[in-house]
Amino acid sequence: RMADMVEPFELDKSTKYPHIYADPEKTFETKIEEAIASHPYAVKRHGEERLRQVVSEEVEVYKATKSIDFMLLQTYLREWEKTQGIQSGYGRGSVSGSMVAYLLGITQMDSLAFNLNFFRFMNPSRVTNADIDTDYSGKDRDAVKQFLLRDKMNLPNIQSAEIITFNTTAMKGAVRDVCRALYKDRDGTNYLQIADGICKEVSQEDAGNGQKKWVASERVRKAYPDVFKYVDIVDGTVVSIGTHPSGVLISDLPIEQTVGLCSLSTSDYPVSMIDMKELDDLMYVKL
Repeated sequence: RMADMVEPFELDKSTKYPHIYADPEKTFETKIEEAIASHPYAVKRHGEERLRQVVSEEVEVYKATKSIDFMLLQTYLREWEKTQGIQSGYGRGSVSGSMVAYLLGITQMDSLAFNLNFFRFMNPSRVTNADIDTDYSGKDRDAVKQFLLRDKMNLPNIQSAEIITFNTTAMKGAVRDVCRALYKDRDGTNYLQIADGICKEVSQEDAGNGQKKWVASERVRKAYPDVFKYVDIVDGTVVSIGTHPSGVLISDLPIEQTVGLCSLSTSDYPVSMIDMKELDDLMYVKL
C-alpha cells in the first residue's frame, strides 16, 4: 500500500552551482580585470596581449560550462581567507591549469609558466561538476569548517551541511564477526584462530571500473560452508554512519527538502542524508 502511494518523480541532475552574485558574468569579468591590473607577476611574465588571449579563451569555456558561479564561489572563499590570515595550498589537481584561477588567487600556480593544460580541468564537453580540492593546515581547518558550516559563508542564500558516510563491513570483518557468533562459546574452539585461517585465503581481485573486491578461495569456502552462509549476507552491509572527514555540501537550494538533513551525535552541524557519490550524481557542489 505504501509503495502504491508513491507518486512518479524525476531526479534533478542539472548543475547546481550556488549563485552568490546578482550578475555573475559581469562580476567575474570585473574581478579578472582587477586581477590583471594588480597582479604582481602575470603581465610582466607573459605580456598583456598573451595573457588576455589565454584568459579570454578560458572565460568562454567557463561560460559554455556554466561554471562561472563555481569559480566566483572559490574566489570568495580565497578573499575571506586573506582577511583571516588563513593560508591554503598552492593548488591541487587539474585546476592548476587555469590562468584565471591563478589571477583570482584560487591557485598560486602560473599555468603559462609551467605549460599546464587548462582543458584537463574544464572543457565544453564536460558532463560532471567542476571540482577543486584545497589543502589547509591543521590549525586552520576548524576555522574554515566553521565558516562553511556555522556561518554559511556569511551569505544569506547559502545552505551547507556535512556529508554523511555509510560505513560497511568488509569481507574479513564479516568473517571475524560470523566466526565469533558461531564458535566463541564452543568448548575447545578458538574462533580467532579459525577466523585468521580463513582470512589468509581472502584476497583482493579486480571488480572492473578500477574497483577492487575481496574474494575468498574456493577451498576455504568448501571447508567452512556454515561460516560463508552468513558471511555472504553480512559482507558489505552498513554497520555505522559518520561524516566525511574533509567534505562540505554547499548549495543555494533548500537542502533540507532536496537532499534531506539529519543530526549525528558525532557532529555539531547538520548532515546530508545522501553520501558523496550520490551528491556528485545529482550535481551538487561539495568543497
